[in-house]
Amino acid sequence: MIKELIEKYQVVFYLMSIVLGVVLSNVLYDVEIFEKLIWFFLAVLLYSTFLQIPLNNLYYAFLNKRFIIVAIIVNFLVVPLFVWVLISFLTDDLGIRLGVLLVLLMPCTDWFITFSHLGKGDTKIAIAFTPISLMIQIFLLPIYVLIFLGRDVIVSFSTGDVLKVFTLIIVLPLALAFLTQKFLDKLMNGKISKLFSYLPVPMLSVVIFVITLTQFEVVFNNLGYVLILFPIFILFLVFSLFISKFFSTIFALKVMEGRVLAFSVSTRNSFLVLPISLVLPEPLVISSVVIVFQSLIELLGMILFVWLIPNVIFKE
Repeated sequence: MIKELIEKYQVVFYLMSIVLGVVLSNVLYDVEIFEKLIWFFLAVLLYSTFLQIPLNNLYYAFLNKRFIIVAIIVNFLVVPLFVWVLISFLTDDLGIRLGVLLVLLMPCTDWFITFSHLGKGDTKIAIAFTPISLMIQIFLLPIYVLIFLGRDVIVSFSTGDVLKVFTLIIVLPLALAFLTQKFLDKLMNGKISKLFSYLPVPMLSVVIFVITLTQFEVVFNNLGYVLILFPIFILFLVFSLFISKFFSTIFALKVMEGRVLAFSVSTRNSFLVLPISLVLPEPLVISSVVIVFQSLIELLGMILFVWLIPNVIFKE
């Protein structure tokens, strides 16, 4: 009963987290500790999400070739073409254009799994698609930036850092969840998984709060730059719904697969590309503000999407 109430009113929790984050960002002077804790909170969020999935059957999700092929086509061919169209409407400021490219070109590899779960998608195929997505984007992102912006900007991943983050917030929670299901749940009659089944919504609320708290001031201090990007990011969210529905229909994806596709397209990999933007030379450093702003807009969009996608766009 409590779990159902939490999930029913999850949007209220998320909105309260944003409001609290905005208020406290104007009160607290030092939020550095919260910036460091975000990775821990993400790991706990994903661990609690993974525990809700029968991981012993995860292998079969990798056999869903149709979904994986469609997800690759949409995320790595269709979306980049749309982003290329979007940046043609932007100012010539190279930092802003680079920020939009970095944050919109590649799909999310972390909390999209949780949103897929909360949005009643097939979480197993979301997990299966994540490592495939990560490997592809490590290779493609520098190439796309080079094609769209030319030799003025060279962007490269630190593969070691990317794999370290992926290990800490995806592989480690997944392994712990598997071991929990395999051994501890058997010893305790599933009590641990049942306990953690209450956590995805509260933990996502904590993540939203921390991101708002630590990043709101950055966005507010650069309103002149970010406001011109607001319609771009909103348009991208709307596009993600239409293109996901279109390809799901054309390729006859199941309803739960279509939901995962929608979340994979609508969520972007801001946590992966933000460290890249922070080490760019001064004229391009504004790209980090663009990425932060997009992540806040995305969060607001996901608050709506966790209801809209299962109840309207991909309704059974």
